[in-house]
Amino acid sequence: MSAKFRGVVGVVAVVFCYMALTLSSSATLVSYWDMDETSSPYANSQDGVNPLLQDPGSTTAGSVGGISGNAAYLNYQDPGPSTRVVTTSDPQSSSTFGFSFFINPQFVGAGDQFVAAEATGGTISTRAFDYWTWAVRAVTVGGGLGLEFIVRGQGGVGNEGFASQVSGEVLADGGGQSGHWYHIAGGYDSGDGSIDLYVRDMTDDPSATAYSGSGDSGMTTHGAGFSLGTTAYNGGYVNFSAGTYIDEVSLYDSTLTALDVANIESAVPEPNTMILLAVGGLLVSRRVRRRRS
Repeated sequence: MSAKFRGVVGVVAVVFCYMALTLSSSATLVSYWDMDETSSPYANSQDGVNPLLQDPGSTTAGSVGGISGNAAYLNYQDPGPSTRVVTTSDPQSSSTFGFSFFINPQFVGAGDQFVAAEATGGTISTRAFDYWTWAVRAVTVGGGLGLEFIVRGQGGVGNEGFASQVSGEVLADGGGQSGHWYHIAGGYDSGDGSIDLYVRDMTDDPSATAYSGSGDSGMTTHGAGFSLGTTAYNGGYVNFSAGTYIDEVSLYDSTLTALDVANIESAVPEPNTMILLAVGGLLVSRRVRRRRS
C-alpha cells in the first residue's frame, strides 16, 4: 500500500470515526482518546485538557495496531505492577454517564481491570486515590471470563450505594489469545439507578448484546481521575490491569442506547468497507485535481 493510499485511509478513518462518535442519538461526547499515539500522553481530542498519562511506577503501555489506527497495550513486565495510565483531573462531566471502548484481550484473569474512575485527590506520583467510583473488570461467567460493570460512588465500598451488571457473554478462548476485538459500552443513570452494559465480539456477533439492571440511585460517580488498567489506592496499587490492547476510549454525559452503541461501532467498519471508503476517497481527490488542472 502506497504512502498516499495509507494517508487517505487514515484521513477517512479519522473523519468517519469522529462523525460516528458524535452522532449519538441521546448522549453528548465529553471525552475521547483515540489512543493513536505510540506512547503517553494520549490526547483527549474532545475536551483538550485531560490526556491519559503513563504512571511511571507501573509497566509502560505498549503500542500495537488497533481496531482503528493504533491501540495501547496494557501489560505486565517484571517487577510490575501492570500498566496504569490516568488523567490528573476529571474528564467525566456528570454522575449520569456513558462509556465506550474496544479491547483485544491477550491475557486476562478474574478480577483484572480495564477502566475505572478514581476518586478523591492525588497525583500520578503520590497515587493518593482512595477508591474508584466505577469500573469495568473481568469476572467468571459460565466457566469462562465475562465482564462486570460496577458502580459504587464516592463513598467507597458500600458507603454511598451499589449497582452492578455482569455480561452473559464469555470472552473468546476464556479471556483472550483469540485475536478478537470486543466493543464494551454502557452507562449509569444516577436519577433512577439503572445500569446498562453492552458487549459485542466484533468478529462473531452481528450486534451488541445488552445487559440491563438496576441499583442504587443518586451516587456521585466522578470527581478525580479516569484510568485505564491498574488503579491506585492509598499510595499504592489495587485492581491490577488486564493484559489487553485497548482502543477508541470515550465518555458521554448520559447513558447509551442500543442506537448509540451501533453508531459508535459504525466508526470501525469491516476491512472491505474501509478499502471501499479509501478507494472512493482517492477517486474523489483525483476528480478534484482534474477539475482544478
